[in-house]
Amino acid sequence: MAVVIFCMSSFNGTKSSQQSWSLVKPVVRYLASKCSVETTTKVVNSDNAINREAETEITTKSSINIFRFEKNSKGRIILSKEQWRAITQGINKFARKSAHVFMYFLLTLFLIAGFSNINSKLSNYYILFSLLCNLVYAVTDEVHQIFTDRTSTVSDVFIDLFGGLVSVAVYILVKKSLIKKEMRKIQNEQ
Repeated sequence: MAVVIFCMSSFNGTKSSQQSWSLVKPVVRYLASKCSVETTTKVVNSDNAINREAETEITTKSSINIFRFEKNSKGRIILSKEQWRAITQGINKFARKSAHVFMYFLLTLFLIAGFSNINSKLSNYYILFSLLCNLVYAVTDEVHQIFTDRTSTVSDVFIDLFGGLVSVAVYILVKKSLIKKEMRKIQNEQ
């Protein structure tokens, strides 16, 4: 997993963007089928007349902006180019950050699994050590990105650490569930 993360972070910014956009394209295509992007501020064609009754208001929690979307006579949402750009860039950013969480989730989960096979009596320590490895690798990954003409941000380190924390939470929940199952099995046998 560490090799995969290292290889992905060694791509330059252009290659990295191309990869994330290839994942985002199906979502953008679906949205494009439901929307019409305005090319001018005035709608001249009567076919594209705005249906005032079909107004929809959407508030995004990540920003203070409130977009007011209107539907044309064909039921397609009308967006300005700026709104369309903001939406597609937001989807791309969400996909990129989700990839960070997922990759570091797997990295930490594999580290926990590997360390747990060494000595199961030290479970709290190998969980903490796995999180420490996650954090160190996230920091070195961001430093590595500086040398590949990519943006290096502290927020990405926290996102990576969040992926590790989710991994620990899932591991603990699964472990407790398995222990409860074993306890019930033992009680039923007695």
